[in-house]
Amino acid sequence: MPSRYSKYYDEWVELYMNGLGSPDIAKKYGCSDTTIRNIIRKFGVIRTRSEVSAIIHSNRHKDHDSYFDYIDTEEKSYFLGLLLSDGCISVPKEGGQQTVAINMQIDDGYIVEQLAIALCRNVCYKPSKPGHKAVVTMSATSNHIVNTLRGYGFTERKSTDDHDAIGFKYIHNTLMPHFIRGIIDGDGWIFWGNGNNPHIGCCGNFNDMNSLSLALSSIGCKYKPPKIKGCIYVVNWCSFSDVTKILNYIYDNATVYLRRKKNNADQIIDRIVTRKIEKENYNSRILEDYITDGSTRKLAKKYGCCAEKVRLIVRNAGKSRTRKYALMKRRMGSKEA
Repeated sequence: MPSRYSKYYDEWVELYMNGLGSPDIAKKYGCSDTTIRNIIRKFGVIRTRSEVSAIIHSNRHKDHDSYFDYIDTEEKSYFLGLLLSDGCISVPKEGGQQTVAINMQIDDGYIVEQLAIALCRNVCYKPSKPGHKAVVTMSATSNHIVNTLRGYGFTERKSTDDHDAIGFKYIHNTLMPHFIRGIIDGDGWIFWGNGNNPHIGCCGNFNDMNSLSLALSSIGCKYKPPKIKGCIYVVNWCSFSDVTKILNYIYDNATVYLRRKKNNADQIIDRIVTRKIEKENYNSRILEDYITDGSTRKLAKKYGCCAEKVRLIVRNAGKSRTRKYALMKRRMGSKEA
């Protein structure tokens, strides 16, 4: 005589293969755990060691695997940008759950640790090798996390393929600075170049870099079309005006960032402000001398610049009429004497 549960055997096997334990199945169908295990064994269903490990791992972290489902905080926006530029996703050849991983040099390891805490994962420290610093690595094996990231445009070769910049469409305007800061912290640069100009930029695939350039053009920066360099695309800004706008934009009220790049940003801003003050003082001295009695050629020689620069400073300040008035008064004074 068939068991009253025989109609559920196929369902039990399917649930078991999808990771549900025999006690949970028994509770759902109102039978004993032993009954479920006997049927599973009868059908010859055996989980491999890697499958068991993946199920345990998944159950342990399931409450944290939804971290990227909704990008609604500074931290989530930043880490999404960081993973987009410097993380990687992979699918094991032998099957099993997908993995997202990121590794950074030991000096930046605190950021990897902060992401690991958010995802409830462990970090791995790899010792240094000749010519290379030690590395901090975090990996999260979870189909849910990786598939969520795929929904934001992540691919296995995201830096060199032609995937769409979907991630930019999911980030609210108020969180966009943090998302961009994460991208630049992951695969970008902030430094003062040898050509006496600051630089800020990033590299990646064409669509991501183009979307980054468009996002920064919306705050008043010059649009920079991505330029190909090897197999990746690069965008870079080096004007004082653009760099100042970008740094103020991405670091305003920021609490999550790479400290070394933030330090570079602070030094650049200080240097730009200092140069601006020096330039204003320099221009003021030229204007003062121009108004009294100096000609453009004499002033150019005195201040070590070209006459056209003196004329430009005077013209921008609207001081031509003032000088003519001063010269006229001087001439009138000499005639009266």
